[in-house]
Amino acid sequence: MGSYVSPTRELRTLAQCPQLAISQAKDDPDIRARYRPFLLDAELEATDWISQLELATAIATAEENLAKTESRLNVLVLYGSLRKRSYSKLMAFEASRILHRLGCDVRIFNPSELPIRDSVDASHPLVQELRSLSLWSDGHIWCSPEQHGNFTAVFKNQIDWIPLSTGSVRPTQGRTLSVIQVNGGTI
Repeated sequence: MGSYVSPTRELRTLAQCPQLAISQAKDDPDIRARYRPFLLDAELEATDWISQLELATAIATAEENLAKTESRLNVLVLYGSLRKRSYSKLMAFEASRILHRLGCDVRIFNPSELPIRDSVDASHPLVQELRSLSLWSDGHIWCSPEQHGNFTAVFKNQIDWIPLSTGSVRPTQGRTLSVIQVNGGTI
């Protein structure tokens, strides 16, 4: 059975609209190095599964928004595992790659050296970095493995460092939030 295609929208893949993503030439090299570990080299990017996603409506919306506002949505991505080959980190990277290809300014915070909540003063540079990223963002993606029916301590530690309010405004207030959880299951 074929899929329905709106007569007003042609099928378009992300490979057909590379202009939406922040190019290396237009990206800040320090931000790219620190916050975009999800990016692939050009050869891999051209053939990865994300390039083949048919997202005509999302692509059209992103193009219209970029043309109208000349600004990008800022998305902060947090993940909750310190394992080198973590499924939640990989899932966070895949979501980041899709959003980046759709024109978002995506930044991933690496939690590996973030101190445990209340073990240091809130003026610690990594705490300040996390808080600044949260304030910078228009939306968050939170991705954590399931551990004993809950988020991991690594993930919760990041959330705990983001203050409940700055003045009378919560740092997540007015922002879109996507929660992704990786569940291993049993064999």
